[in-house]
Amino acid sequence: MNNFLEWIEKQKIPVKRPIHREGKTYYATRWMSPEDAAKYGAKPKRTVLLAGINQDSRKKIINDISSVLRGKLNTDALIHIFAPKSKNYQTEITDSIVMGDRLRLSIDLLDNAGRKIGIMKRTFWVSDGKTNVLHDPIKVTIENKDLIPLIQAKTEEEYLRYGVSEIFVKARNAGSYKYAWQGYDFDSEKDRFNVAKAFRKYIKSRTDLTFNKKRALMYGIQNWENSIPTLVHSWDFANWDPIKGEGIGKKILEGIEWSGVKVLDPKFPGFNIGQKYFKAKIGEE
Repeated sequence: MNNFLEWIEKQKIPVKRPIHREGKTYYATRWMSPEDAAKYGAKPKRTVLLAGINQDSRKKIINDISSVLRGKLNTDALIHIFAPKSKNYQTEITDSIVMGDRLRLSIDLLDNAGRKIGIMKRTFWVSDGKTNVLHDPIKVTIENKDLIPLIQAKTEEEYLRYGVSEIFVKARNAGSYKYAWQGYDFDSEKDRFNVAKAFRKYIKSRTDLTFNKKRALMYGIQNWENSIPTLVHSWDFANWDPIKGEGIGKKILEGIEWSGVKVLDPKFPGFNIGQKYFKAKIGEE
């Protein structure tokens, strides 16, 4: 059922009722709505949590989570992670795939009327005692694209609460620039080297400056090459704009693919860079 609020209302609960016959008492189990069950003192403990998971696939998903994450994250934790405290959208874990030591989850994004507005895929694994996750880009309908920063911020907030250590991404196209400002840094020195190489290539391509001594002097192009080694983090490259207003760093990054990682720890600069980005995009919900 897509609309999990409806599922909460309709989910039946097993209630044991005494039956008295010929001086003996027997107990029979009847499945009742939450409202009827409440009359007999039944208080379902897991109804709300299970609401964030597709009921047809629930058993398989729970088993897959248990087999791969080995108690680092359980089903309830993952439902809490993806079920937002937001008035703007809801979620439902719809499918799971085990790939060796990794667990790939599909999560539907729903509006508050239960209509599907998008999907996200998340791949979890445990390494050296740490829980990590790979994010695929969130896909939403055009009219809901402004929800993406909110979804990302809410998810990271819950990751931090439940002890997820690092988030990995494959940055490409417009995402390359956005991921940099969200606090994802280069996953390896090779990624940083390739991005720096692309920036140097761009400098050489600016023949409108390199072949014009007056313009080259005006814009200080002789210093551009020397500035590249000072760019250490992804957000340094994103912020590189030697001709103010052209957004050169943004243009170059959006044409490059690189692998990024964010450490979910306030002691790391990328985490705080990301917090500033989300606050600027969504403010305080």
